Amino acid sequence: MVILWCLLVAQLFIVGESNQLLRIVNGEQAKQEQFPYLVGLNIASKIPFQDSWCGGSIISDEWILTAAHCIKLLQGKITVSYGSENKNNAKLLTVEEKYIYRHPKFRKIFHNNFRHDIALIHTPKMKFNDKIQSIPLPSPLNGKRWTKPGTSVIAAGWGSAVLNGNVVDRLNWVKLEILDVSKCEREYGNVEGKLCVSTDKKKSVCSGDSGGPLVPEDENKLIGITSFVSSTGCDSGKPVAFTNVIDYLDWIESVSGVKP
Repeated sequence: MVILWCLLVAQLFIVGESNQLLRIVNGEQAKQEQFPYLVGLNIASKIPFQDSWCGGSIISDEWILTAAHCIKLLQGKITVSYGSENKNNAKLLTVEEKYIYRHPKFRKIFHNNFRHDIALIHTPKMKFNDKIQSIPLPSPLNGKRWTKPGTSVIAAGWGSAVLNGNVVDRLNWVKLEILDVSKCEREYGNVEGKLCVSTDKKKSVCSGDSGGPLVPEDENKLIGITSFVSSTGCDSGKPVAFTNVIDYLDWIESVSGVKP
């Protein structure tokens, strides 16, 4: 009985943790080849029956960029789905745990506020075509012009199209806007290394979209990685935090050799 109770408590705890993995709310369905750099990650967990789903972005033919919190419970392998906006038609490849690199300073501050929330996945070489492409990293010299408050940005993922739903088969996207970082600081405290993004009109990311890309509407550059949302709910209207890729260009290059 004691063992059963411990297992139940552990399961409830992990479910609470998994609810912090982000998903699109009230987005639009993606067109074919609209996001050829976006991948889905089916992540094997240390806890039985608690595998999770996240997004990631192809930054070269052998490297994927995602969020570190997606792999905090990883054990064994990640299955990468790529090459289709319909995940049931996607190509699949498997990556063992030893080829996954989480930022060495990654940690959880409180609730769902993550610091240094970034990770790299070294994959077998992918063959590029119209449906499979990499997305460029932003330049450290002029990239900050895409992270100014008021910039229109796009986030995408296979998370639920409605709050508290299941991961969907078809890729969705949503248009948002970058805010001054002080808006996130008032909600979450220190958000070092983050971009602050609005979620008005009930449009947001939420569980299932963690690790996915944030891209300027008018430029194909990977400026952000979906990190965390308010614990009060994805449709609360409170801002979302994305890892600011520009702040981690040196680390990305040191691990992968990939640079802008």
